[in-house]
Amino acid sequence: MPICQLCGFEKDLIKAHIFLRKLYGPIKDSDRGEKQGDKVPIVYSLDKEQKSKQVQSGIIDKNILCTCCDNNLIGPWDTYGQNFLLNPAIISETRLIRNSGNPAYYEIERFDYVKLKLFFMSILLRAEITKDLFFAQVKLGSWIEILKTMILAQDPGSKNEFSIILFRYTGDFSEIIQNPTKERHSGINYYRFRLPNYGFLIKVDHRNFPSQFDDFILNPDSNFLIRCLEYKESKELQQILDIWNEITN
Repeated sequence: MPICQLCGFEKDLIKAHIFLRKLYGPIKDSDRGEKQGDKVPIVYSLDKEQKSKQVQSGIIDKNILCTCCDNNLIGPWDTYGQNFLLNPAIISETRLIRNSGNPAYYEIERFDYVKLKLFFMSILLRAEITKDLFFAQVKLGSWIEILKTMILAQDPGSKNEFSIILFRYTGDFSEIIQNPTKERHSGINYYRFRLPNYGFLIKVDHRNFPSQFDDFILNPDSNFLIRCLEYKESKELQQILDIWNEITN
């Protein structure tokens, strides 16, 4: 019998979502991913050896999680996280703070820190334990056992453990998905994930993010600030263009 990659018990495994189907709505509502008259989400790969692909129902792996871990443990966090990201009230004009007339960030006063933090942490977990090449850059090493322990204990940790910084992207092509990348800034290791209209950083390091990022880290004791960025000015778009140029030249 197969072994669940989270709880470690021999159990029947199910089709577990890594990137969730409900989040693909913004792609289907756009004209990207249109193929032969049918709108199908496109997932873009930043690895030259991999082709971008179209997916109908999220990215799924049937070899990683049992029903108890996927549905009963992670499921409520997925529901909360999806509803949070897709809630129009989160990005309403009343929450938007401007700087010199330009959108700077959305300020969220009420949210469930435990559910939202564990939602992002569980995406990192699933990206590590899957063998899907789309997540090939996610290699946590000894951190995976720390992450598993916290998730099984339903413990989101402090703001400086697996710190989360969330972005809201606007403009053309802001709804596309790209594979997660491992990055480093000021000596701090973290992963960059890309969801439709959103991106998030999750720190995998004992050291803290530089102090200038502190206000934007998901924190149980303060409002959550979601940075507002134009996708055409983003690092993610430049990564796609760089890879495209290497492939086509």
